[in-house]
Amino acid sequence: MLSPNVGDYKYAHHDNYHLKKGELVDFHCPLCGIDLSSLKHKEQAMILMVNEEDRSEFELYFSKVAGNNSTYIVSNEKVESFGEDALDYEDLNFDFT
Repeated sequence: MLSPNVGDYKYAHHDNYHLKKGELVDFHCPLCGIDLSSLKHKEQAMILMVNEEDRSEFELYFSKVAGNNSTYIVSNEKVESFGEDALDYEDLNFDFT
């Protein structure tokens, strides 16, 4: 279980389950089971989010690589990056269309 706070990379897991640094992890929605893998970036998961205040939509990307602390919020031709491993968004080629 991941922290719901952007930029917080703590997670809870069963004691018998351990991730190796660099391991590629699959993420699924806990409610419907859909695969959260990004179609644009194979090493990232993506969740389409809706702002509760103004109902605007944005994409939340986070690394699927164990030990990689990088998260990106992409909306309206703007990218915000979080985490010590975050790259310059220009290197990721986010598509704003």
